[in-house]
Amino acid sequence: MNVEEKFNTVYQPLVDEFISELEKRPYSDYAGIPHQFLPAWGKNYENALIRIAIVGKETRGWGPNLNEYIPLYKSGKYSFKMDRAEFQNLDFRDASWMGNKPTRGSFWGFWMNVLAKTYGVADWEEIKRGKYDILLDSFVWGNANAIETVTSQGVDAAAPGYACVKKASAKFDSIDLLVKVFAPHVVILTCADGERKRYLGDGFKFLETVDDRVSVYTRNGLYVFYAVHPNGQRYYAGGSDVFAGIMRDLLAKYNFFCPLPNVLTKGLTEKARKILVRECMGVDKYDAIAKVALELRKQRSYMSARHLCTEILNSSGHTTNRGEPFTGNGRGPCKLVSAAWGRFHGSNDGIAEDIALSFTKDNGEYAYE
Repeated sequence: MNVEEKFNTVYQPLVDEFISELEKRPYSDYAGIPHQFLPAWGKNYENALIRIAIVGKETRGWGPNLNEYIPLYKSGKYSFKMDRAEFQNLDFRDASWMGNKPTRGSFWGFWMNVLAKTYGVADWEEIKRGKYDILLDSFVWGNANAIETVTSQGVDAAAPGYACVKKASAKFDSIDLLVKVFAPHVVILTCADGERKRYLGDGFKFLETVDDRVSVYTRNGLYVFYAVHPNGQRYYAGGSDVFAGIMRDLLAKYNFFCPLPNVLTKGLTEKARKILVRECMGVDKYDAIAKVALELRKQRSYMSARHLCTEILNSSGHTTNRGEPFTGNGRGPCKLVSAAWGRFHGSNDGIAEDIALSFTKDNGEYAYE
């Protein structure tokens, strides 16, 4: 199943149950209470080399409110896709999405700063201005609270049905659902410590805390980098900028990121090769090529088709259509890239473009042509 199918399988019955519980009261009791926030993912998430989830505390004012949402949902006029589309079409130049504080101290400003530090963007605000949208299309976004807490400015906690809604929504507030649907490699979690404990539940092993700011936990191959919410990071020396730098360093330390400089005549570094090989195992070879292409594009880099074949695909168990290892000689590597481009052209032109612009002949010309 793809991510959307998994999402519907896991969340549909939970939302139906949630709505059923709320129908015990008149819809008017839920006026002023935004409907439940469920994880949303970027259009490139399924093709990301490393799957990252960012999880905050809550989302202020996630409309429509429940008194309007319930009849729309029951009549089929409001679907999960509508919430996902809201996320995938966010305009971060709109200050309201930055909590009216378009700074590194807001949730989205902090995350953009992490991306900027990780991917070598000198000014994080260039991401906010839309210059690097490819970096914002490849993660899943979640919250520790599906329904806003009483301290949120986006909810009417005095509404007659608030306590009922908050109790019924507890079923959504678990990392287990996120893992079941999205299978992330790493979760960057920012919320209060009590919310961390509730959201993570049992079974996580503590590994380390860096500079009394970011703690690392792991369970069954999943890693969680936890820090206080960006709103609270300003109380630490250096503010959110220091937290963002630690997150970048941890992504590299735990092998979730490695720079990919342009690869033509020289091969990959051993660390980069290991990460790429690891993530290309067990998937269709064209999907593996798409994953590598997306990461190269995110890093504004490129690779020769020959190195793709000999250093990544061979080592991750992929073969030619005849079941033989790739030789890297002659026109073979370029034909493979062209075939991969053709696989996605017309059905997913974004991936096709990534492939076209990421792989070259040894002389630097595009390999797909």
